[in-house]
Amino acid sequence: MTGRLLSAVAVAQWCAVRPQTIRGAIHAGRLRAVRLSPGGAFRMRPEDVQDWVDASTVNVVDVRAARIDPDQLQLAGAMAEAA
Repeated sequence: MTGRLLSAVAVAQWCAVRPQTIRGAIHAGRLRAVRLSPGGAFRMRPEDVQDWVDASTVNVVDVRAARIDPDQLQLAGAMAEAA
């Protein structure tokens, strides 16, 4: 193991999210973490956090293309004009 173990608060600050977001990713199985004592706080290795960030990266162009259908935009415009 290399480096320090990071707390959920430290990871949240680094990612600019709330600690609950980090805990949610842990509980969902998307972010690897360790618990060093029963009921203790989660700790993460920096490389596991980086793997999670890498796996969570999306291509914005693909997301927009998937959400915007030109036919739907024309339909929505026609409906707005009719109202």
